[in-house]
Amino acid sequence: QMLEKNLNIRLLNRTTRSIVLTEQGKAIYLEALQLQDSSDRITAIALNNNTTASGKIKITAPQSFVNWPLADWLIEFKKTEPNIDIELIIGNRYLDLQKERIDFAFRQGPLNDSSLIAKKVIDIEYGLFASSELFIEKVKPNCLDDLQHFPLIGVNAQGHTIPWLLHHQGENLKYNAQACFSVEDNDLVVKATFAGLGIGYLPILKTLNSKNDTILTPVLKQYWPQTTQLYMVYQSREYLAKKDQLFITFMQQKFISLQQ
Repeated sequence: QMLEKNLNIRLLNRTTRSIVLTEQGKAIYLEALQLQDSSDRITAIALNNNTTASGKIKITAPQSFVNWPLADWLIEFKKTEPNIDIELIIGNRYLDLQKERIDFAFRQGPLNDSSLIAKKVIDIEYGLFASSELFIEKVKPNCLDDLQHFPLIGVNAQGHTIPWLLHHQGENLKYNAQACFSVEDNDLVVKATFAGLGIGYLPILKTLNSKNDTILTPVLKQYWPQTTQLYMVYQSREYLAKKDQLFITFMQQKFISLQQ
């Protein structure tokens, strides 16, 4: 009777001996059955999402981090969770996670979007380096203006050179290198610097782990930036699918081992 009152429709014909659905009552009853079926299917989807490790994880990361160590991590994760598919987008461009439907992104800080959940992967220290042969006939630069007399190696994203983030006398600086050799892969910048093509802006860890016998010369150490961080970011920590929960747990273990 309350439903009839709310809908302003008679749903049942009532007598002292029987109750029979009206035409409108039959139509609403059939619609209600369909809604119940839909509700059951929605519940089943949600239950499967929270209890079954399956589906696809879409990830974006810069090439240099993919080269080491992310590629190995993803292969290991896939072997551990064969029912979870991995899609990896490689590049330096910061993609819109929501628009591109990306589950996880690896980004170097500082992070501009405070709404994202961020988990630190590792601290990164950058510096300017060059092969010693570059200074056989030229004196090492003493200030940023001196760099215009040297070949520079740059990193780009979609054809646009990424500025060098520097720090001098308490002030953060951005230096737009006029690169004679510009690539999107930071590891290629390291190789080009070791090959003597010019001055490169490099992660210090990459110079220490290189198998190259050449010893790089530090350049303009007074301008080297403060330590920055690499983060894994995602959109929300609430209502995560089982596949995402497993990926986060797996990655956190890898982050700990990387920092040790």
